[in-house]
Amino acid sequence: MKILNLDILVSGLPGISATRGAFYREATIVGLKKQGFDSGVVLQVEGEFQELCQLIWTEDVSKTVVNSWRDEVQIANFGAVGTKVKNCKEMNIVKATHQLAMDMNALAELSRAKGFHNDAKDFYLKAFELEKKAALMTATKDEDPIPHFILLRSAAGLALKAGQFKESEKLVEICLSENPPLFIRNDLQEILDALHEESVESSVADFEIKGLLMKVNAEENEITIKDDDQEQNYAVLVPQSLLKEIITNYWFQKVLIQVRQTQYGVMVLENISAAA
Repeated sequence: MKILNLDILVSGLPGISATRGAFYREATIVGLKKQGFDSGVVLQVEGEFQELCQLIWTEDVSKTVVNSWRDEVQIANFGAVGTKVKNCKEMNIVKATHQLAMDMNALAELSRAKGFHNDAKDFYLKAFELEKKAALMTATKDEDPIPHFILLRSAAGLALKAGQFKESEKLVEICLSENPPLFIRNDLQEILDALHEESVESSVADFEIKGLLMKVNAEENEITIKDDDQEQNYAVLVPQSLLKEIITNYWFQKVLIQVRQTQYGVMVLENISAAA
């Protein structure tokens, strides 16, 4: 039998702040208290796996706090997230992070349906951050690259819902640079079309940058170039397949790069060579 100590939520977990973790802990305990359960209750977990779990906690919540929670749907949803967050360490981290993102997305949809648009945007933002984290923990070199593409596409869609248009466009560009299958490309085009509708004006441009390759961020598929003329740093998106070659051939050297700048200001590498 697995023992889940809800107190760990108060300290926060990767992708979950201590404040939000404490909120989920309270919701979980309130939901159990309203059903007549106390610390030490044993529950049968069903779904992707079946197991008996004992939920424990040290500091109880008061009757006043319990009574302050009146929305049974919110108790069920937030409480479910609370137990799932605690159980993350027992699951595959990518799968668990993705599932948390989907939980946040569900809460966003619920909040939006009830007219709580600010709450919905916050949940969409958290869903995007978690889904992006899950996507970046995978790679096209995995035995099956399809989950990687699906997670990138999903993160881009959630960024769009959260109003993070540049992040959405960036994830689309990352995914397209890795040669995804046709069905993913079609979905990405739909996201780009939606981004175009949100854009007030287009700022697509092509230009050159000459400067020092001073930083590589493999997780974000980015290189940083310090422009000699303007003394400004530029973060440039690079296909994952080219990162190793770029590090080997150009690390901390002067380079000349051709860049395509998208409508939301994402800079995408078109070509790179040693500067004369």
